[in-house]
Amino acid sequence: MNPGNSVWRCFWQTDDANRFSPTVRSMLQLKHRLVDFMRCDIGNGENASFWYDSWTDLGPLISFLGERGPRQLRVRLQDKVIHATSHGEWHLPAARSDQAHALQVTLTTISPPSSVRGIDQYLWRSASGTYVQDFSSKATWNAIRVPAPTVSWYKTVWFKEAIPRFSSHVPLSLRAVDALISSRTAFPSSRQKSVFKLLLQVVVYAIWRERNSRIFTDSSSPVSVVRASVDRMLRDRLLSFPPSTASSPSLLELYFQHLGSIS
Repeated sequence: MNPGNSVWRCFWQTDDANRFSPTVRSMLQLKHRLVDFMRCDIGNGENASFWYDSWTDLGPLISFLGERGPRQLRVRLQDKVIHATSHGEWHLPAARSDQAHALQVTLTTISPPSSVRGIDQYLWRSASGTYVQDFSSKATWNAIRVPAPTVSWYKTVWFKEAIPRFSSHVPLSLRAVDALISSRTAFPSSRQKSVFKLLLQVVVYAIWRERNSRIFTDSSSPVSVVRASVDRMLRDRLLSFPPSTASSPSLLELYFQHLGSIS
């Protein structure tokens, strides 16, 4: 999505509401954090939004000057930064508020847009705190999350073969399960451990889904159907992992050898 287009403007103007999907709602609930991470480096000023992009140290000007800002500065909500210039210089009316005066002072430190500087560049805050053109989901997550000590059972929940959407449903009281999985006598092979951990996740997810079905739709499935669903999800996931060597069994073969079909 181009940050300078009308969809981006609607994003800033839209408030969270129940009518939106969970994905859209999560984006809207986090948009106040975007101000801390995204900056626009002005080039020709033809793409950067005057009101909604953070192209000065004051943040989005619509937040800084408020709803009366467009009338005070005679700059429309849909205007780009270039529209606040004339003949290569900043061109705004005399300040009528402290905020407008602060903006004009700030503009004395920013060069007006120019075609020789190329297009506007959108930058993202890196792990070091500087703004760069590359986006890192890892650096962003580490910046916004609340850090906590590593728990002993994390490998039981997060591992390469896991199904991401299932991981959050595994219960947090996993000490006994973790001890069993870590036991060399129970699972001498790390690949066998992976199969068992995936089985744990799929079973918990299937039970959680069946619970929701019974609560919210007043419908239930027989045990045989739940077992078949678990078996199908396991097979589909394990099928995507080839054998580690030509002579070793695949994860799907290990599932059949040690657990058998549970459907």
